[in-house]
Amino acid sequence: METKKNIEGCSFSGFKANELTQLPRHLDAEQIFLFILKAHDFDERIFKLWKTHFLSEASIALLHDSFWWWFLYKFKVYPDCLAQAIYATFQEAFPESSDLFNDEFKEDLGNTIFLWLSGLKPPKGFSAHWKLKRLVTTTIHGSRKVPQRSLKEIISANRDHTSTSVLPIG
Repeated sequence: METKKNIEGCSFSGFKANELTQLPRHLDAEQIFLFILKAHDFDERIFKLWKTHFLSEASIALLHDSFWWWFLYKFKVYPDCLAQAIYATFQEAFPESSDLFNDEFKEDLGNTIFLWLSGLKPPKGFSAHWKLKRLVTTTIHGSRKVPQRSLKEIISANRDHTSTSVLPIG
């Protein structure tokens, strides 16, 4: 079976304590570092010095972790979609409490989900591209939501209805 060679076909397996997350397509960090060192065409003494540093356990781990950090930061939308799905679930489950699901709620939710899944905080204002208007006007089943009236509007409507429908005694 051939390994896909495009970024869309790549998935992150997750970080594990005390274990390197393998590079995609079984790439070898040592070979990559040696390739870069040879491309610089250093004299032998400098080459040996840098080779010792680049091929150290810490440097190899840094390449692995840095690669996956950048991959998640730049190319994966899953944490963002999961945060949106959780937000939509709150909106759908508790429509009368939607005022509680404000910007601070979205920020806390997004920060938590991004940290859990990628170890990264999302960029500031990450939820600005969410299609929130659609969440407010349409249910997950595709039907139009009836606009929620505020308690003040309901009391006012009932008061108006009561005062016009009750005839004075006399």
